[in-house]
Amino acid sequence: MNLAKYSKLTKYLLAKEFIGGLEISDAFVHFVLFDPRETNKIILNFESELEPGVVVEGELKKPDILRNILINLRQHPNLKKIKHLYAILSIQSNLVYSKIFDLPTVDYKSIMSAVELNIKMLSPIPFERVYSDWEILEKPLKSDTFKLRVFSVFTEKKVIDSYIEVLDQADIIPLATEFSALSLERVFSSYNIFERDDKNYLGIYISSNGIDFIIGDKKGMEFNFFQDWKSALHDLSTVDNPSQEIILTKDNFIKIFNDTLQKIISFYFTRFQESIEKVILLSPIYFDELKQIIESRFNLVVENPAVKISQVNPAYYIALGAALRGLIPRADDVSVSLMAIGTEQKYRTTRSINFVNFWLKAMAEILVILLIVGIGFDFFLQYTKRNVSNDKNMISANFDPAKLTDLNQKAQEFNANIQRALEAKSNTKDWSKMFENFYNISRSAKVTLKSWIIPLGESPFSFNGTTDNQSHMIQFRDELSNSGNFFDLDIPLQSIIQQKNQVEFNLKGKIKL
Repeated sequence: MNLAKYSKLTKYLLAKEFIGGLEISDAFVHFVLFDPRETNKIILNFESELEPGVVVEGELKKPDILRNILINLRQHPNLKKIKHLYAILSIQSNLVYSKIFDLPTVDYKSIMSAVELNIKMLSPIPFERVYSDWEILEKPLKSDTFKLRVFSVFTEKKVIDSYIEVLDQADIIPLATEFSALSLERVFSSYNIFERDDKNYLGIYISSNGIDFIIGDKKGMEFNFFQDWKSALHDLSTVDNPSQEIILTKDNFIKIFNDTLQKIISFYFTRFQESIEKVILLSPIYFDELKQIIESRFNLVVENPAVKISQVNPAYYIALGAALRGLIPRADDVSVSLMAIGTEQKYRTTRSINFVNFWLKAMAEILVILLIVGIGFDFFLQYTKRNVSNDKNMISANFDPAKLTDLNQKAQEFNANIQRALEAKSNTKDWSKMFENFYNISRSAKVTLKSWIIPLGESPFSFNGTTDNQSHMIQFRDELSNSGNFFDLDIPLQSIIQQKNQVEFNLKGKIKL
């Protein structure tokens, strides 16, 4: 997770980055890129079919073939001139294990350790072999029972690393990795298909890979389940005809859908004890038959979201959801990501280099302008000197005592203004001690500055930084408070993120000079 906040100045001085959504499944590669300046405009939709065996059940088996496809994508005329192309990678849901767990009321300092302990216990395989992440959900399970609900995700490192390696070779920089259900939920929320915060919706997305079931509201996902065709057909053959392999006929398709939906709805009602407002159904085949099953058997309203999304066809929805995440400022993107922290650091490094290059070019242009102005001013001074020499005698001849009196009065007024300016300077507050205390305390607590917004007036400042552990973060806050230069200090819970080797946080407060 990333809770860092860049300064407002940086947002205006740095160019917008191009961050696309990339879906890689067993059958297709889909890519969607929005214009970062006109966020309702799509620059490119890209689709490439994968031959069988390149990606199998979500795992990359033939990286060379995928690399060639991504290189062709990178060389597309609409992307070729983009110096740094970033991507949010969305993988198949079957590769990701997700779990929502509940934390009882705990004090602020215990949250991080409690989450870390639960994450390690919930990992489906040895923890050192997984990428994991988590985020705190806004909606509690029961308002009178739990204060916090935590959404956690896990996937094998080797699966993600194979994709990241190919993306790097294709000159596409991965910023985050999520899974198809999360991308679809973002589409449903962004396009107001999941309409309300207080109602739950069931999204069903059917593709050549399987069926994604997503339950959530406008704020986020509550539950997801992925049913792939291969395992579903295997279960059918075991029950109906153990000695014969079953193919995906229409009858089998309907049976798999009906049985799986029954299990999903039964589980959700039992676990969450909440109703479903509406079903969002996306299916390239048998839509009317599936709608009839849902309406008649489960008495639920069915809606086709394609009528609300005109920019792309449903085959691109997963890539579209990932691309929508790319429009979120990196400082505000708190969704889970399954990859090494080094990729986020790579993004920040690139942004820093771009920032430095921008100012180097700007300073060079400013120096050229100053040089031209200096030469012009020199010519002006030479011209003025000649005029003064020519008029020297005329000044004595045309001397007027009244003008001297007027000049004397103006000189007195000027001196009075100078005195007032000196008094104002003596009343100006000294910021140097505050900055010196802040610098010494941040070094003592091993805190690294990322941004510090100090607004005018009495509004609180906002400091974003990182340190190696939570204890140093608390030490940093307490020592600032004891220094006498800072008060009303607070570290919002939502701003804290425990990374592998560091803690990111946001500190708000006021300055006393």
